[in-house]
Amino acid sequence: KINRVKQNLCLSSWLNPPSRRWDYAREREVVWVALPAALIEAKGYLWTAMKAAYDEMARVGLTKDSFPIVSERALREMRGRILLDLKATPDEYEKNRCYEMFSIWATYYKLLKAVRFLVTESYEEFLRFAEKLTKDKSRASVRIVEDILFAAAGEVVKELRRGGTRHPKQAKLIELLHEIGAKKRT
Repeated sequence: KINRVKQNLCLSSWLNPPSRRWDYAREREVVWVALPAALIEAKGYLWTAMKAAYDEMARVGLTKDSFPIVSERALREMRGRILLDLKATPDEYEKNRCYEMFSIWATYYKLLKAVRFLVTESYEEFLRFAEKLTKDKSRASVRIVEDILFAAAGEVVKELRRGGTRHPKQAKLIELLHEIGAKKRT
């Protein structure tokens, strides 16, 4: 992920792993960055879409866990169970049911990725992911792209980007990099 951040900030070799700067950056305390209201609004839209996908997963019997499931491990295990069921069943009706379950699972998983990109990465990463979804012709991607909540989140992010504001985590990272550079010069 550090390479993606470096690319988004147009940094070339500032934090290459062998450098002293890399060690300093890795030793930093965790800094919590508050999200602006517009970003929280966009996250809320995606969260509502995720809740709808989760309810659909519960309806078809994929999960009984409480919302939200954010553990990659739990989601991978769920995916594995669907694929095992798909391979094990000779019945066409059951295969179609497994495909539908997989599509619902993929919808939830992709929305979770969108939330993660939006909150932890950058506006550009989120918009790049949204663009990939528009080009993807899977039922899950089509379902997400056609969702008004996803479109609303995308519009909020585009407006933030047009307004020239940086993602708060990018802005904090730039501030920290300047701080590190100033300490090095003194």
